[in-house]
Amino acid sequence: MSTAAGPPPLYPSPGAKISLLLADDGGGERKVVELTVEKLISKGADGATTLLAPTSGNLPLVHRCVGKSAHDASNDAAILAEAASLTAVWRRAEEAGDEGGPRVPRVVGVAWVEVEGGRKMPIIIMERLQCDVNDLLRAYQAKMQRPLPLKAALQTCSEMVVGLEQFCRAGKSHEDINPGNTMFTATSPPAAKLIDATRSADLDIKAIKAFQNRPLLDRLMSSNGQQSRGGLRGAPLFASPHTLRGDLPCGREDLSAAVRLTIHMVTAAAMHTDPTMVSLQRRTREGNDRQKTGVQFLYAREKMEQKALLQIKEMLPGEMGKEIYPRLKSLLQHVDELPFAVPQPSVYADIRRRIGIIIMCLDEYGKPQGRRHPIVDSYHKDDLATALEQAGLIMTKEPEQPQQSRADSQEETQDTSNAPGQGVTQEDTHKEDTHEEDSSTTPSSSSNRRKRRNAVTPKHYPETPDNRRHSTDAEGDIDSDTDGDDSDVDMAWEAEAEEAEPSVKRRKCIPVV
Repeated sequence: MSTAAGPPPLYPSPGAKISLLLADDGGGERKVVELTVEKLISKGADGATTLLAPTSGNLPLVHRCVGKSAHDASNDAAILAEAASLTAVWRRAEEAGDEGGPRVPRVVGVAWVEVEGGRKMPIIIMERLQCDVNDLLRAYQAKMQRPLPLKAALQTCSEMVVGLEQFCRAGKSHEDINPGNTMFTATSPPAAKLIDATRSADLDIKAIKAFQNRPLLDRLMSSNGQQSRGGLRGAPLFASPHTLRGDLPCGREDLSAAVRLTIHMVTAAAMHTDPTMVSLQRRTREGNDRQKTGVQFLYAREKMEQKALLQIKEMLPGEMGKEIYPRLKSLLQHVDELPFAVPQPSVYADIRRRIGIIIMCLDEYGKPQGRRHPIVDSYHKDDLATALEQAGLIMTKEPEQPQQSRADSQEETQDTSNAPGQGVTQEDTHKEDTHEEDSSTTPSSSSNRRKRRNAVTPKHYPETPDNRRHSTDAEGDIDSDTDGDDSDVDMAWEAEAEEAEPSVKRRKCIPVV
C-alpha cells in the first residue's frame, strides 16, 4: 500500500554547509566558521537536532556540535529565546565561578539557514553532549539486567540542583525537567547538564508578589484560567504539585521535578505502564478541566510514588533499606512543601546536603565497627561514572584538542579551563565529590571521614552565614543515629545557630512580600 509523500523536511539535509558567525572575542574581529551537517540525531514534536562538524576543525571549545531548529516558523522565536536563556545561565555561572562549570550546554552561536519556501531558519549551535537519562536507563538495564544504582541517580539529582540554582541566579526557571532534558558530558568524570530551555520562564518578582497576595479562591480560579489558555508546562509525570495546581513559576517546582526524576531513574517502569497514570497524563494535557484532572493525577501519582519508594527499600539489602527509605521520603516531602517564593541559595544547599547524607549512608553503612556488624555490600553504591561505564556510554579519555597555534591554545586554556565539551580533566572538576569513593575498601580513618563530611556541603556559591551553618550541620549529622527524618535535626541546628548568632535567624526561603 503506497502512501503519498509528505512535504520536504524543513531542516538542513546531510552534507549541507552552514556558515556560523562567531561572537566578538574581544579583539574586534568576528570569525566565520563553516559547518557540515553530518546526520539528523533526533526529531521531536517541536523541532529537530542535527549533528554538525566544523570543516576545518577551528570551532573553538567544541569539536563536534549539535544544531537545534524548529519545524515551524512560528516557533523560531522560541528557538532564539532558548539560545538567549542558555547563554544567560552560562554567563552567570561563569561569573560566579561555580565549581564544575555551568550545568547547561555552551551555545557557540545562532546560524541562519534558508530552507524550502524561502524561510530563514535559526539554528542554535551548541556543545554536543554524550547521552540523556533515557539513553542511560536503556543501555544500563539492557547490559546489566538490573535497575540503575541509587547512588548514580542521587548524584545526577545533585548535579541538577546545581543547574537549577544557576537558572535561578540568572532569573529563570527551567519548567521542563524530564529524562530527555537531562544529559551527561562525554568526559570522565561525567557532569549532568540541563538542556531544552524552550519552556523556561522568567522569574517575575512583581507577578509572583501580586499572585501571592491574592485570596486563595481567586488564585485557584486564575490558575485554572491560565492553564486553560496556556497549557501545562513540562511533563505531567514529573510536574510538581505546584505546577499541577496552576501556581506561577517561582523555581521551587523544578526542585520537586528533579527529586521525582531521581526516583524514576531507579524505578522507571512502574509509572509508565500503569493504565491509570497513562490515562490521567493524557487528560491532564488535553482535557478541558485540567486543574480537576491535575488533582486526580496528584492523588494517583502519590500512591505510585509510595510504591516506588518501597520498591527501592526492598532493593537495598538488610538494614540499609530501612535507613534510606525514610530519608528519601523526607526529601520528596521537603521539596513538595517549599513555600511559594523564589528559592534562595540556602534552599539549594539544604537539598544538596540531604542528598549528600543519603549518599553517605550508602557508602558508610555496614562499615565494620565490630564483630557484630558485618559489611553490607550492594551495587547501589556504584557512582554515576561507574554506571555510565558499565552501560558503555562514557569516554575513558578526553577528546583531542582542535588544531590551533600554541599561543591560541594556551590563551584558551587559561580563559576557559573549565568549559564543558573541551575535555575537562579529572583533576580540575568535581573535586568536591570525594564521597564517591567506595568506603567499603577505604580505611575508616578520621581524616578521610572528615574529608567526606566536608564534601557534602556544595561550594558553588559564595559563602554566607547560612552556608557556614549548613557545613557545620552536615558534619554533625553523618554519624548520628537518626531514623531518616531530618525535622528533629533541623530543630537542633536552629538552636545551635541561635546560640552562636543570636541576631541572625536561619531562613531557608525569603518570601516575596
